[in-house]
This record gives sequence, C-alpha cells and structure tokens, in this order.
Amino acid sequence: MTTIISGTTGIDKVHTDAVTADHIGGTILQTAIGSSATGTHVNGGLDWETPSGMSVTITPSKTTSKIMLSWSTSVMVYPSTNVQTIYCRIIRNSTEVIFLPAHYANQASEWRTYVEGSTYIDAPNSTSALTYQLQFKTAIAGTDSNVRINMYGGTAFIQATEIGG
Repeated sequence: MTTIISGTTGIDKVHTDAVTADHIGGTILQTAIGSSATGTHVNGGLDWETPSGMSVTITPSKTTSKIMLSWSTSVMVYPSTNVQTIYCRIIRNSTEVIFLPAHYANQASEWRTYVEGSTYIDAPNSTSALTYQLQFKTAIAGTDSNVRINMYGGTAFIQATEIGG
C-alpha cells in the first residue's frame, strides 16, 4: 500500500494507493516463455529456420513498455570436410531485431558444441501481439551442414518479459 502526504502542512491531504505498479518504470508486467526438450537438425540450406519451441508471443499492455528477451540452447556443429558457420538471430514478427555472433567449426569430422544464450532489451512501441523467434542458418549448404540445436537432453527456451516504461 502506498500513502502520499501533501499540502502546506504536510498532513491536510492523505491519499492511499495513489500510485500503482503499472505507473512505475521497471515493473515486470507479464512474462511468456517458449521451450522445448526436443532436438532439431538445421537443414543444409541457407534459409533461416526456427527450431521447435524457439518462439514466444507476448502482447504488451503499453506502447512505452520494453520487452526483455532471454534465451538459451545448445548448438552442435560437425563439418565433414569444410569450415562450417552457423548464424543466429532473433526476429520480432518478420523483422530482425538482433543478429548474434556466428559459431564456427573448422576441424573436419569433429563436433564443436556451443551454448547460445543471452539477454536483449527490445523497444517495440506496440500493444499488438509480438512473436519473437530464435532462428538459425548455415553458411554452407549441402552435405557439410550437420548442425544440431538442443540435442541430447536439456531444455531450450526463449522468454519475453514486459517491463513497464
């Protein structure tokens, strides 16, 4: 409960609950999460792919809100003959909001495992439903694109949290 005392004497006007949480910047207003314990192979193409569970939808309650995105998954890369590069990004609906650092595997016939995870603050200026997706693609198409996302246990997730602005 919030109490505000005002006036020239400091006590002639007392208001209880004059300030609510949705008026304070930095307040968590809602959160949504997409997750999966299922592994996914990234196909050998150059197109962006969204692995199972790597999507979350949130509808901000205010246009001034920020959306804090958090995500984590494992990435395994196995180049059979060439250097392989895996790219990662997050899109909001169809717009790219962040392009993440690439993962490289340059040792033929040897698995390289990486953890892809971080936090990002988006300012969408919207009260419409927003769908965020964590996407991957390879730099080399064909038989040398053995890339696995969230394989061999664990749960991958992407979380969207609305923060009042």
